Amino acid sequence: MAKRLPAAMRPAGLGPRGKLVWAQYAPTDGVNIGRALLATEAARLTDRSDQLHAIISGDVDAWAKVRLPKSETELTLQISSPVTEARQVANVLRQIIAKLDADDAAAAGPGTGTVTQTPAVAGRSVVESIVARHADGGAGTRAS
Repeated sequence: MAKRLPAAMRPAGLGPRGKLVWAQYAPTDGVNIGRALLATEAARLTDRSDQLHAIISGDVDAWAKVRLPKSETELTLQISSPVTEARQVANVLRQIIAKLDADDAAAAGPGTGTVTQTPAVAGRSVVESIVARHADGGAGTRAS
């Protein structure tokens, strides 16, 4: 019987698209800490990409706002170059997903092709929608 991934290795607080990425790439055949870490980072990068897109598209004006205890002062964390950051996030995400897909294809054996099928979001895979959205500086449509 294969061991289950410890609960501590499962990411908490993922957004809807981050959950899709985790479900797609999380280890399913026992404890594979390396794969769990890569899948977690891919899921978090997906959510981070969504946050950056919201900033680029004008849906929000800051990454985060923090109110100091016992004070009316509010600190705002802003990203100085969200388009550049979004492109970097997309590139790292692309590399992680390629590694996970390559591992799946290798595990399936020669001649079987890629085993995983990324869940479609608005007619595109999760990664394709992220990359396409940020390729034009965030002007693409949002995939929900």
